[in-house]
Amino acid sequence: MTPLQAAIVQNTPGYSEAYPQGVPRTYSWCAGTPGDSRPPPAGFSAVTAWGQIYSLAGAPPQKATKATTLQVKGTKTYVRYKQSKRWALVQDQHHGKLEGGHFVGDFVGNRAVPMEIQVTPDGTASMGRPPVGYNNHFWMAPRGTFKAGSVDAVYVQTKIRTTKPNAGLVANVGADWWRDAGADYVDGFANNPDAGVSNWVTLRQRWSTLHFYSIPSSELKANPPPPLAGSRGRAAVTSHFVLPAPPQRKSPCLPVERER
Repeated sequence: MTPLQAAIVQNTPGYSEAYPQGVPRTYSWCAGTPGDSRPPPAGFSAVTAWGQIYSLAGAPPQKATKATTLQVKGTKTYVRYKQSKRWALVQDQHHGKLEGGHFVGDFVGNRAVPMEIQVTPDGTASMGRPPVGYNNHFWMAPRGTFKAGSVDAVYVQTKIRTTKPNAGLVANVGADWWRDAGADYVDGFANNPDAGVSNWVTLRQRWSTLHFYSIPSSELKANPPPPLAGSRGRAAVTSHFVLPAPPQRKSPCLPVERER
C-alpha cells in the first residue's frame, strides 16, 4: 500500500483499527470522524496539528509511569491555497515543538494534569503512557499561519510508536483552525474549531505514520500534498485502488453515517 493509499484508508469511515478507552460512545469522534471535515472559518488565519493517544478499549488498565512509552516524530502540517491549489508547509516538528497534557478522556471541563515531554537530540518527542482515565493530548507549536481567506484545506502527518510490546494504545491525528497565531482558548471552541480528525490506529513498536486531511479523497488523489506526492508515480494503481475489507473489531461507538 502506498502512503497515499494508507492516508485514504485512515480517512475513510469505518476503518479504525481499534477504539479508545474512556471516550463516551455518544461522541461523534469516538470512532473517528472522517468526512466531517471543515475549511477555516472566515477571518481565521492559523492552524495547529494535534494528536491524541488513549488506552485500547477493552484492554486491562496499565499503570502509567514516567518511563518513556511513546515517541512522536516528523509531525508536519500543510495548508492548501484556494487559488493555486498549492500545498505549503506551515508547521514542522523539526523546527517547532510538541506541547500537551494528560486530559480526562471525555475532555469535560478541559481538565488536565501535566505531561512531561522530553526531546531527544534528533527531535523525537518522548512521553509516558496516559494515566488511567486520561489521554495523551499533544499539539504543535507555534501555530502555522496564513492570510485569512487564502486557504481551504489542511493535511497533517506524524509518526508514532511505542517502546513497549503489547502496550495496548491507540492514536489518531487532526487539526484545529485558530483565529490567529496568538488567540487564547475559550470555552466552546469559538477560537479553535476543529478541521477534522482521522481514524484510530493501533500503536506498535515499529513506527506508524498517521495521516489526516480535510478534503474529499478524490481531491487528495488529484492533488496530494508533498509527503504523498511520491505516490503519484503509481497513478494507475491509485486510481483503481480498492479499499481493503474494513477491520472486523466491533465498535463500542454509536454508528457514524457520514460518507467521505
